[in-house]
Amino acid sequence: MPLVKIKIDQTGKPAGLPGVAREDLDLSVDVVLSAVGGPFRAYRWSIVNGAINYSINDLSSAAPVSPTNSVTTVTPIDVSGTYLVQLEIDSGRGLGATADDVARITFYAGVPLATNIDELPQRIPAPEETNEHNVPNAIYPTGNVIGWAYTVGRYLYGVVRRIYRVGGRAGIRVSTASAGPTVTAVRSFYMLLPTFNGTKYTCTIDPPMINAFYGVHVTPHVSTDYGVPKKYAVNVLSASQFEIYFYDNADAATGADFTATVVGGDD
Repeated sequence: MPLVKIKIDQTGKPAGLPGVAREDLDLSVDVVLSAVGGPFRAYRWSIVNGAINYSINDLSSAAPVSPTNSVTTVTPIDVSGTYLVQLEIDSGRGLGATADDVARITFYAGVPLATNIDELPQRIPAPEETNEHNVPNAIYPTGNVIGWAYTVGRYLYGVVRRIYRVGGRAGIRVSTASAGPTVTAVRSFYMLLPTFNGTKYTCTIDPPMINAFYGVHVTPHVSTDYGVPKKYAVNVLSASQFEIYFYDNADAATGADFTATVVGGDD
């Protein structure tokens, strides 16, 4: 275990804690790093990885102002992202001579991170980060002990969740005559089971969605039997049912030809 801990501070923010990473810092405000422990014979601060703006391939130019002091300012904080910093000390055998003479920690500075995991921005770990980002969270309230794996796990889950939520969850192609609807295609995670009463289609979602916060996209098709596409309206009834009304068409009571897709929803 390192003989020294790093404390991270920034003007206008609560005081940092020794050995605890941060993700609440601002851009364009210098960061102060302090060595807690010692005193030691010598100090050497460095930026292992500066923040990276991947959208424009821009790397932060942040550097320690006083790299050989026990306290140093890091400036400029010019790119939103994760900074990985290192402190080497000389406890008697030279700077960074043993693993106990080296401490690393991370801090995030920039646009406030989204609390919902499928929203942006999310923190991207520093390239050489391992378990330095020990910010407390709901799973590890005394400090994250799995490092970048927690961040990447949340990020991947959020991306997949977002794709899943905005993609089509269920879809049907229905061609309906007076005898009732005929489903010609079913796809995705749920089945839609339509019924027709001469005025509207009632579609049952099997199994039900988690709640009723979903949308329904309807695409009417030109049909030899039913003519031009019909105007329609959708009424979401519940997590398990929605209605589609077709109107302003002479043969609306005899049926329609359309595709319906359930999209979105919140889990």
